[in-house]
Amino acid sequence: MDSSSAQDQLARLANEAHQRLRANELVAAAQLLRQASAIDAGDVRIKDLWARLQDREKEDPLLRMCQAYVETGSEDTRKEIQDHLRRESVQPQVVERCFTLLSNSKQSASVTDAVIGSLVRAQGAQKYFASELRDHPTATFKLIWRFGDEAVNSISTLTLSPNSWDSETDRRTALRNLFQLLLARVMSGDNDDLETAMRNVARLLAAAPADVGEIVDADSFDSILSCLDIRLPTALRSQATLAVAKTLDIMPENGQAWLAKYVTSRVAKQRIDDLLVAFSAAAAVFPIVPSVAAMLFLAPAFLESLVPILERNRGAHKMQLAALEMFSAACIDKQCRAAIHQHCTDWLSELVESGTEEASSSVAALILVKTEGTESAVQGSNEPRVQTERPDDLVFLMKNMVLNSEESYSKQAAIEAIAYASLQPKVKEELANDGTFLSKLVEILSDAPTGVPTLFGGFTIIANLTQYRPAQSEEQKRVSQLKAYANTSKPEQVHPADLTDHVTARCKKILTIGVVPLLVRRGDKASPALLSIISQILLSLSFDQKSRGTLAQQGAVKILIQAYNSLDISGAMPPAPAQPSETVAPVRIAAHALARILISVNPSHVFPSSAALPMTSAVRPLLSLLTEDHVTEQRDLLPSFESLLALTNLASADQNISETIIRLSWPTIETLLLASNSMVQCAAVELVCNLTTCPSGIALFADGSKQAKNRMHILLALADVEKLETRRAAGGALAMLTDWEGAVGAILEKPRAIEILLSMCGEERDEMKHRGFACINNVISVDGAVGERARQSLKLGGGVEKLKKILTQTRNPVVLELGVETLKKLA
Repeated sequence: MDSSSAQDQLARLANEAHQRLRANELVAAAQLLRQASAIDAGDVRIKDLWARLQDREKEDPLLRMCQAYVETGSEDTRKEIQDHLRRESVQPQVVERCFTLLSNSKQSASVTDAVIGSLVRAQGAQKYFASELRDHPTATFKLIWRFGDEAVNSISTLTLSPNSWDSETDRRTALRNLFQLLLARVMSGDNDDLETAMRNVARLLAAAPADVGEIVDADSFDSILSCLDIRLPTALRSQATLAVAKTLDIMPENGQAWLAKYVTSRVAKQRIDDLLVAFSAAAAVFPIVPSVAAMLFLAPAFLESLVPILERNRGAHKMQLAALEMFSAACIDKQCRAAIHQHCTDWLSELVESGTEEASSSVAALILVKTEGTESAVQGSNEPRVQTERPDDLVFLMKNMVLNSEESYSKQAAIEAIAYASLQPKVKEELANDGTFLSKLVEILSDAPTGVPTLFGGFTIIANLTQYRPAQSEEQKRVSQLKAYANTSKPEQVHPADLTDHVTARCKKILTIGVVPLLVRRGDKASPALLSIISQILLSLSFDQKSRGTLAQQGAVKILIQAYNSLDISGAMPPAPAQPSETVAPVRIAAHALARILISVNPSHVFPSSAALPMTSAVRPLLSLLTEDHVTEQRDLLPSFESLLALTNLASADQNISETIIRLSWPTIETLLLASNSMVQCAAVELVCNLTTCPSGIALFADGSKQAKNRMHILLALADVEKLETRRAAGGALAMLTDWEGAVGAILEKPRAIEILLSMCGEERDEMKHRGFACINNVISVDGAVGERARQSLKLGGGVEKLKKILTQTRNPVVLELGVETLKKLA
């Protein structure tokens, strides 16, 4: 190799080794330097790089990585740092050097944000940052603030972690200091990173109200309310809403006074910007403190003076939209709905008809739908009920907006309006028959981001279309009639569209447009509220037995188990409320829908051995339906009945399921054997029949204990009841249990035992005859004194003659074969 080529190669290797050192790739740098040393070990550049490499190897690995990250900004290095911080504890002196290094980096703050956040959270690093917040709160906050969201969130978390501080006093002082600094950022009015500040203000108010709540004053609360402005980003407004809610919760008297002053003072100015922020704030707080907001809304002359202002400022579209948002939120209150209907209907109708501003038109239509049918009486007026003039036209307009609008806000309002309108039977039929609208709705719900109101509104429409009228017991029907007579009104007439056949037809149409895969996909990361609606939809769709196989095939079982687990976080039934209601707990709705589906499908197909979801995952939800629902005023036995059927189906597929059912809920099941409702009792007996195939089930009846004998006597009694299905199930259980001597001994202690078994043999149905002969054959086949006693009891009571006569009355070969075998043993 000539001198020129050697020098070129040496320069190339030195440059590459330098780059590897900067990226903290020490092994690769060493390999390159060895190649370079082979060319010229005395080269000054190579010696210098070897020295730098040796220095790097002596450094802490985290410090090396941070140095490399500062120099290169490599994404791979960032991941290495975060992975190291998750695995390893960090020395305090290393934390300080790394933080100083990263703080002075020329990399953009947003790039370094995630690394700083991980460093603050790292084990061993929290003590360092706690001391910095204690000794230099403002300087540390300013330094952290410039990095961004991750870093600020980590510091906020640190102030809520007692184990990271030398004393609780230090922590609480730092927490209050941080809250004041964050609040100052909110009050500065600087929109840069305002969402970060507001998120942490709301978080600290929620997590430590006793420590930071009193720091909020009229001025800072004013600034928080200003962040509810509808022109600001939705995420910021959501955090501001949480902060307002917590403040009103912590200091209700002051908070309500500040709120009232904020709204009234700005409305009084009648400037567009002031009106906009006042309406925005009122709209946001209505769901939080409806009674307080309603007092402001219903103040004398408020609405009467407001409509002229809105009419004079038709061009101020954002202000009008804020007013409409306030009206829509106010509809939560009955008197507010009536006031809106009385004073604003004409203006709202004009907005809908003009259609000049799509967003305003959609919200105006939503308000008209919400106020339809409300009493126009305000504060005691006796004016009659007034209906919105064109509900059909409103639905038509909203459907067109859903189908054709390109504006997401307008679509959201239109969907919400249709959700309210779909409570009306006539609208349900109209929507269900509009395949184009339903397909478009599914498309919108498929594409909508997680957490947006459109999802809730859209699924509410589907829930309303598929909702069956709740079944009423005879007692409930009588109570309804008595209430109607007491109110001198006719009993409520069911609209034809709400009859079961009509609802079932709508459910079939909903199934055909791909709703179930949509529910499964959107339910995967859904909020509890959305999971409740999804569960209700699936409960309605599962009403028709023919649809249950389709539901299972499309993943409904998996999402219902997931919904149950998510909604039942505690793993237990909720405590009984002070005043029961007519509303069923969402967790029971999910369990009931699961039960219905599992009644009608082969469990092995739904839970194949290769599936990640085991069959046992369905047991707990089903068992939860066997206990009384403390939430509702009247107990509905249908969920318990259908749960028993589903459990019976599961128990028939896998003996391990039977063991699990017995272990988790045997006392409840045993109680249901004596249920006053014959259908529930029958279903319980059928379940017990399947449970007696497993060792634990056999032991419950045949271990020779007093309790086991009592259970056998109950089974004998159930084999003699009027209901055929109950007798059949009890007979099946007896036929299996009499294989065991302990069970036979218990039976023979019952005076009428042999008589009951003979009566089973004498029944008309061959299935009952077979069960009876199986029991008697087992009883007389037992060895020793127990078997001899059974044979003598049969002979002395004329049992042999009865059995012979019964056999002459059947042609069933299975029964005949078993009967002949039994008689031979008695000969």
